[in-house]
Amino acid sequence: MPLGNGEIGVNAWIEPSGDLCFYLGRTDSWDEQGRLLKIGKLRLSLSGTSASTADEFRWSLTAGEGRLWASWGLADQQVAVALWVDANRPVIVAQAWTTAQTQATLTAEPWRTEPTVLGSVEVSDIFRDRPEPTTVTPDTFIAERPRGIGWYHHNAESVGLDVLAEVQGTAGFAREDPLRDRVSGALASSPRGLRLDPRRLVSTTGREHRFEIVALTVHPSSPVDWLAAAEQALAEARAVPLERRWASHAAWWAEWDQRSWLRVWDNGRAVGAGGAGVIPANEHPLRLGQDNLGGSPLRGRLGRATWRDGTATDAEIAALAAARAKGPSRSARSPTRRASSATAASWPRPGSFSTSPCPAASASSTS
Repeated sequence: MPLGNGEIGVNAWIEPSGDLCFYLGRTDSWDEQGRLLKIGKLRLSLSGTSASTADEFRWSLTAGEGRLWASWGLADQQVAVALWVDANRPVIVAQAWTTAQTQATLTAEPWRTEPTVLGSVEVSDIFRDRPEPTTVTPDTFIAERPRGIGWYHHNAESVGLDVLAEVQGTAGFAREDPLRDRVSGALASSPRGLRLDPRRLVSTTGREHRFEIVALTVHPSSPVDWLAAAEQALAEARAVPLERRWASHAAWWAEWDQRSWLRVWDNGRAVGAGGAGVIPANEHPLRLGQDNLGGSPLRGRLGRATWRDGTATDAEIAALAAARAKGPSRSARSPTRRASSATAASWPRPGSFSTSPCPAASASSTS
């Protein structure tokens, strides 16, 4: 699922193990070769959980909130994770809730670990006529950061700028090198963070976990100056309570979600029997969980399906949406594995999370 804020882009997915994995990148993370790099990959793992055998696995991407939500399990084995890229800051927030006590580990999984000569020209290589091969230089992990992890890519040189200037006929034009001393990278921290090594950060035992990741590019810069800027960006974000950051973020996405509408009127034509209506009747078969040719089958289970013979009124649509937001009761879905009332009251659900990313506030808004 894609997430972002215009500068930062994230590609995220849930693996069968229940791990939340995501790539992160920026629109300005160019390397010394002029290649737009992914900054890195992160994996969030929870101890003692697995999505492969869990009940009630669900995940969603809510465009009106700019947030990924996934949940699985029942009763005392429930898990929920959320991921969002702050609309107002260069910060990615990864959260997890579990009914049982767990540890959460955030692991960086780098692939630029040593100088690597590419065997062929790639789409992003802009200096295709150079006789020299493209060499990808490694990232650098921060050796000393007691309560967090981080890494960066520093362009110590700029490859091919003079060749490009000659091709474009601008060899005599004085300009700043856009690639040399460009530094891109990420820092990750957690309120209960314990650094295991330069690539692994643990949120110690509890039922709620949070990681905040700054993804930043600075040019021109040095590794020392970049680290200072990244630490400052992280400190400024964490100085604002998470509830306020979420409210501001959600408000931005709510406004974005209201910018464009597609409205359809019937122009006075009859709708239903005896009239063509705005959407004409057809004899197409109704298919649930697959496309109109029977392909692309849904690898899961449909929780609810609703259809009508005619057009619903605004009031009927609102009533259906309200009922769907509440969802079917756990007793209806699984009478033998119903959660206790205390667990259900404190458990964050997608509907309640939309007002606050904090379980305490979620419980009060659900009641």
